[in-house]
Amino acid sequence: MEEENNKINNQTKDSSAIRKILMSRMDKKYEVLEYQKNQQSRTFKKKLEFVANLQRTHGNISAACELSGIKSRKTAYNWLEKDPELRSIVDELITIQNDEMNDVVLHLALVKHDGPTIRHYLDHNHPDYMKPKRITRPPYNH
Repeated sequence: MEEENNKINNQTKDSSAIRKILMSRMDKKYEVLEYQKNQQSRTFKKKLEFVANLQRTHGNISAACELSGIKSRKTAYNWLEKDPELRSIVDELITIQNDEMNDVVLHLALVKHDGPTIRHYLDHNHPDYMKPKRITRPPYNH
């Protein structure tokens, strides 16, 4: 009888030790999950701040990164590469800003008649005025 009680006590001790180990692992796993969740949340907030600053800076990625506290443009480009939704938002933002700038330039063309400046802008930014790019080949050396 005493031997059975010792076995039960040993099993209880073993199971409580196992339980402590499992609880410790679960706590650590929970901490990791919480950390990842907070990281994702912080990244999401940074992305929102980046988009807002990108709009404020008229599409200037360097300035938007600086205003958002992002240390490197590479971070922003990585986000754009890996997050198709963010890429779509940024592309749409830049398209809208380019359209607005085209409207301003065309308005200046009608009001101020500053032909050379307007022509330069349109040649480089408006698809209807852009010249086709020439493909240059390096000289062939024998």
